[in-house]
Parts: sequence; structure tokens; C-alpha cells
Amino acid sequence: MVVWHRSVTYGLPKRRTGSLLLRYIKARTGTTDGFILFEQTSHNVYRKLWPFRIYGGTAPIIFLADPDLLRNVLIRDSHVFINRRTIEGITGPFEHGLPVLKDEQWKNARSIVSPTFSSAKLKAMYTLMNETSDTYRDRLLEYADKKEIFNINTLSEKYTLDTISSCLFGIETNSLKNENATLIKHLKKFFTIDFTNIFLYMLVISPRLARYLAKKGYSIFPSDTINYVSNIVNHVISQRRQHLERRNDFIQMM
Repeated sequence: MVVWHRSVTYGLPKRRTGSLLLRYIKARTGTTDGFILFEQTSHNVYRKLWPFRIYGGTAPIIFLADPDLLRNVLIRDSHVFINRRTIEGITGPFEHGLPVLKDEQWKNARSIVSPTFSSAKLKAMYTLMNETSDTYRDRLLEYADKKEIFNINTLSEKYTLDTISSCLFGIETNSLKNENATLIKHLKKFFTIDFTNIFLYMLVISPRLARYLAKKGYSIFPSDTINYVSNIVNHVISQRRQHLERRNDFIQMM
């Protein structure tokens, strides 16, 4: 694409947005419009223009708005844009995830994972999704019968995590009924940004320092969660290899 310094525009209009990290913090705390309005505004203002540029910390980022360019990047020339931005602090099993792998390693991993998302295999998981959906419906009916006020976002979050646990790990967590499910507590940590984690700020402010801290064991993910989920996955895989259990989930299909 295009590489530039802060003092050079290379013909790309600059969106004065400030820090993406600061916007995310404000979005999470509800103190300003945050990312959603930022993206809407950027789309409305720049959709008829060429790409515009912003900075994610010290890293230059180009927002593509032209449909032809998007088609080239995502379809015709997608083989050129395989590698994603390197994120320090991805440790443990996540070091081998698709968002982190590059070049041939990424292609090899994708060739294994992609067939799992075929319509036939996804349809096989329909019963698992249906079970959690039935539980979700029953919970909604319980609140309706009692005419009780409840938080729909919290309930939907539990439904989503229950579905992920069932389809991915082959584990029925039932957090819709049991709020103290240990796996659910750990999964929530993956989707929650810990703003007390100094490493998060180093990723944006000083990538070089973040690279050094990553070698010292710092991570964007909590270590207890990584260890807990890794142990569960390893146990499930061991059970499947010994043919002690079989389910129509992602682990079984891969």
C-alpha cells in the first residue's frame, strides 16, 4: 500500500481523529461517540473520495472507500494481502492462530480450517445451536411470565457464549441457567479489554517496547485464561482421539 511519515500526506486526506485507543476507551466508558459514530462519520464524509489516512498509535492506517479498490484487495489481489499487522503479546496457542500466521504458514493453516466452514458441516452443528436457542427462548419466556425487568444484552451475551462453548469446545456451559460457569467467566475475559493492563497501551504508544515486554512474558490475554482454555481444548482433543466422545462441533470436524 502506501507508507508515509506524519509530516507527509502523499496526496491522502487526513482524518483528524486523534488516538484510536482513546476513542475506544471513551466508547467503552460511554463518555463520547467512540468508534461507531467515528466510522459512520468517516463513511459519510469520505465514501466519495480516495482512501484517507489515520494513525493507530504510531502505525499508519489507510481506510479504503472506493468499491473498485476494495474489490481488488479483498478478491482479485487477496493473495497479496495475506499478512496482517504484527501484534506483540500474542502468546501460547494463539501464536499459531490465523490472524497471526504469515505467508505459507497462513495458507497451510487456512487450507485445514476453511473446509470446516462448508455449508454441509455448518448444517451438522444446527442441532447444537438449536439446543442453546431453545434455552435462550425459555429464559425469555420466564421473564415474560413473571413480568420481570432484565438486561437483554447480558442474556444475549450468555446465549452467544453458550453457543460458542457448545459448537467450538463441545462443552455445555449452560450459563443461561448457571451464572457461575467457570469457562464462561474465562471466555468473557477474551472479549473484555482490561484498561489496567499497561501492555495494552505500550502496543499503541511504543511497539518496540511492547516487543521487548512480550519477550518477558507480557500478553494482551490473561495467563490464567489462556491456561484454562488450553487445558480444556487439550482434554477434549484427547477424548476425541481415544474415541471416548463424539460431537458435531468444530473440534470433531477438524
